[in-house]
Amino acid sequence: MAPSFFGRPAGLGFLLATTLAKVSCRSSVQPVVVPPNESWDGLDGAWSSFDLSIGTPAQKVRVLPSWQSYQTWVVGPEGCSAYSNYNDCVESRGEVFNLSQSSSWTQVGTYEFGIEQNLGLAGNAYFGYDNIVLDDSAQTTIQTTTVGAFAVSEFWLGNLGLNPKPTNWSDDAQGLSLMTKLKNESKIPSISFGYTAGAPYRFSGVPGSLTLGGYDQSRFEANNVEFEFSSDVAKDTLIAIQSIETFALNSSSNVELLPAPIFALIDSTVSQIWLPLDACQAFEREFGLVWDPTYNLYLVNFTLHASLLARDARVNFTIGTKAAGGQTTTISLPYSAFDQTAQSPYQGLATESSYFPLRRAANSTQYTLGRTFMQEAYITVDYERAKFNVSQCVWPQNIGNASEIVIIEPAPASENGGYSGATSGSTATTTSDAAGSSSGLSGGAIGGIVAGSVVGVIALIGFVAWYVRRERKKKALSEEEETGDESSPSRDSVSHTTIGDGEKGTTVFPKAELEGSTVHEEPKPSLRPESSLASPSTLGWGGSTWSSTQADPMSPTSEAGGLEIYEMPGDMPDIAQADGRTITEKEMMRRREEVYNGVDRSNPVSPTTGPTERRGVQPEEVVLRSEIRDDGEANSRPNSRFSFE
Repeated sequence: MAPSFFGRPAGLGFLLATTLAKVSCRSSVQPVVVPPNESWDGLDGAWSSFDLSIGTPAQKVRVLPSWQSYQTWVVGPEGCSAYSNYNDCVESRGEVFNLSQSSSWTQVGTYEFGIEQNLGLAGNAYFGYDNIVLDDSAQTTIQTTTVGAFAVSEFWLGNLGLNPKPTNWSDDAQGLSLMTKLKNESKIPSISFGYTAGAPYRFSGVPGSLTLGGYDQSRFEANNVEFEFSSDVAKDTLIAIQSIETFALNSSSNVELLPAPIFALIDSTVSQIWLPLDACQAFEREFGLVWDPTYNLYLVNFTLHASLLARDARVNFTIGTKAAGGQTTTISLPYSAFDQTAQSPYQGLATESSYFPLRRAANSTQYTLGRTFMQEAYITVDYERAKFNVSQCVWPQNIGNASEIVIIEPAPASENGGYSGATSGSTATTTSDAAGSSSGLSGGAIGGIVAGSVVGVIALIGFVAWYVRRERKKKALSEEEETGDESSPSRDSVSHTTIGDGEKGTTVFPKAELEGSTVHEEPKPSLRPESSLASPSTLGWGGSTWSSTQADPMSPTSEAGGLEIYEMPGDMPDIAQADGRTITEKEMMRRREEVYNGVDRSNPVSPTTGPTERRGVQPEEVVLRSEIRDDGEANSRPNSRFSFE
């Protein structure tokens, strides 16, 4: 069999140093096929969700896959406490997870989400550990994995985190991701997945497809485009959009909808497509769209809706590995993919409305292809090789019975440029063709070599640590003698300081105080070298001008996709100050003294089995928030956000 990537011969697919096999062949560990729920959920469209069971006893919820998230998020009961019909809200949000009713829940604290902040989506959740059961045929169970229960409405449904990065709660506490635990426990063959969002407009509705540790090759048309992970560690699946085209009305001539190439993130956490302003204006001219500054949406009235349905235009996205030239593929979306319905209270809407799922990006950090795009695209992500593929979906009549699951084999250690999935005490093993082979060195000789190597490495590390510590002390003394300044280091210097304590070093990261008195730890820097590659520049609001002389942000670094530790923003105050004034240092010192003396009744110790009493949001507490519209006028509408206090 010829070398292949994603199970296809080298002449038709991707070339890697490994051969991927179908389920019936090489690997004894099979991919996990997570079946979709029969529901179509969401406030901003109809999206195919997936069932999970969480806690003890199990509580069923419906979630959407997200490879930006490295935890599993579910809606807590507080997420529906402000709505007049609680039960309808619970059903709309894919059910809720009551952590106080789970005997296996272990609380860590209240933390911010840490993703999608570039799109203005923020919030926090009660984070902890609990058991998750996937709804596959084997009822695959992952024990004590990271879960967050949230209440904010910016994310209406929960999500299943597919990103393998661990969550770092503090310097000595870390939570492994669901994908890493699945690999470590030999429940999937590799840290990889295949996904498409599904399409309610195809036939009678074709649900989404999610395969962990492999992909379903019956769902897409093969192509030869192999994407490397981006040098931006927060945007692994970054691609270049070289063009967006459609056919002119009553004509066969092409209309270009993207004035210049851009780099965009493929991200299923959000639903819409976020493009630069000039591209959005091209869509407006071609399809008669009108931007509504009150709701920040392209609302579609009855007349325009009927006209667009009758036209049935196709929009073709040509994506590639570079902004110009290189390997490319085209993902074609029918107008039906853009024919979405938004419901109250999404974006403050009072009634249900048709809308076109295109958003105006304020800058290049917001360029995103969300679930709208993923209705017609299939993505396969291989974290162990730091590569991914995007292909056009196919739609056979018997799609429900035509699954062809393919394994993505684990990458050999010599090739692993991404996530091995192995942690201390859990490592991948390789079996030889002949057990007990006598070829090579004996076990004693190998043991001696290993022992000697370990001793040598330890001695070398000790010498280097001693030498570095000595030089730092000499440099510090020299600087004090020259300047006479014996004050503590600056914030910037502290953030990169390593304090040695003999055999190991502790990296110090200072606390940062945000608006609303939220005190959190700054995210730790990447464990691999920061990339010096520049992002595409922008001109004005959402400009998309790109120069071929700019560095390519998609170029991988020398350790592209290397293991990253993402630190959760810190624990929020337990007292009701999440949206209040800033806490002064004097007040914080007084609070610490009260806690120390045991008189601070407003800051009880967090229970390990989940909070037994939580204050819900009352309708009268939903305040108005004021926004400035594009025409300069103020606009007030209900603030549906709620952060845990």
